[in-house]
Amino acid sequence: KYDETYCYSGFIQYDTNLYLIGVCPIFKTTTEGISQGVVILGRKISSTFLQGMEDQLGNNIFITYDNQIICTDDIKNDLKNNINIIKNNENNSIYELGDSKLIGNYPLVDISENTIGYINIIESRDMYLSTRKLLEQNILIVATIFGISLFGLGFKLKGIIVNLIKKLEYEI
Repeated sequence: KYDETYCYSGFIQYDTNLYLIGVCPIFKTTTEGISQGVVILGRKISSTFLQGMEDQLGNNIFITYDNQIICTDDIKNDLKNNINIIKNNENNSIYELGDSKLIGNYPLVDISENTIGYINIIESRDMYLSTRKLLEQNILIVATIFGISLFGLGFKLKGIIVNLIKKLEYEI
């Protein structure tokens, strides 16, 4: 019988390249019976692949693994000039790249659950700070509205409960 635990997806390193793969068993007509084989789909992680991701997300992305960097052409020179900063901060989830940029990274885990590299996203420091300020302001507003609503509901429920108790008291 088909079991999703037989399906694998993730990254794998083959030779000196990274690939995004998916593996799933093949069954005859239903998801029952004996597997007739597997389908393996893969795509090499390249600068073209990352360019497609950047176009969709709107941020610069690069991948570091085995002292190699996969990136698009528009950030290649900037990364080469700051390679020491990147290598020294691999284990930090957020770090500064110069005065105006921040890099957030996340471990790139292969299908065997081993860390094989890091996927990195470059964000403008100004964008990060303005987003953080906006979140802080909105949290205060939401907390205030929640507090006022909670106080109002509590006051209203108090009135309902007191009236029910008085009504019960008169009935006794």
